[in-house]
Amino acid sequence: MSTKVTLVSYINTFPYLEVLQNRDRYQLDLKVPSDCASAFESGYSDIALVPVGSLSSINRPYKRINSFGIGGDGEVRTVKLLSQQPRENISKIFLDSQSATSVQLVKILADQYWNLDIDYDAFHLGDELPESVLLIGDKVFELESQYSYSYDLSAEWKHYTGLPFAFAVWIISEDVRKKEEELFVQDLSQVSQVLDHVIESKQSDYPKYDLKSYLKKYIKYALNDDYTKAIDMFLKYQTVMTADI
Repeated sequence: MSTKVTLVSYINTFPYLEVLQNRDRYQLDLKVPSDCASAFESGYSDIALVPVGSLSSINRPYKRINSFGIGGDGEVRTVKLLSQQPRENISKIFLDSQSATSVQLVKILADQYWNLDIDYDAFHLGDELPESVLLIGDKVFELESQYSYSYDLSAEWKHYTGLPFAFAVWIISEDVRKKEEELFVQDLSQVSQVLDHVIESKQSDYPKYDLKSYLKKYIKYALNDDYTKAIDMFLKYQTVMTADI
């Protein structure tokens, strides 16, 4: 019987998809980031790549796989605050509805690091582009040229904390047997070995993107202890800011 695995279908998850879709033991379920946690919590899937901002709200018992995820050690390219004004003049930010983590991250940075008093509103793809907007994912490549100023949130976090940032981590149900968990982690460890194949096979589909640079330079899949520290720090900020609302 195959295990259902929920993850995102973004360019930065293509290497995970390449590994997992070639294993008969998994049934893949693709969703936007904001829906991955709910799929796991509902029991629809037993393994999921979830935004770190959703970890504290998941009521179903789980184990966190700290060694793999989606991270950035400095600039990450696809999580950006875009604006027609310099950051110090921004008073309102429209927020990409697809990622709770990036929404919380920009609020933490605005409050704790940039010392800005910001109003927030929702942005949905297809809306008229606002003066300042938080965008995530592949659409950043398409839209950032339309803005005068660009702030990479992973780089800003690194400047503020000295730590890298993990945008998503793998979690696994406590009902999954130990042997299955070990096999899954072993499969994740193959991601570095498929990068070149993914880049070669996908580059023609994305002629405007430098996939080699993006997937090999900016996106980090194997996460070390510094990423764990960053996740714990982010969750503490999240708790404090939620309490202040």
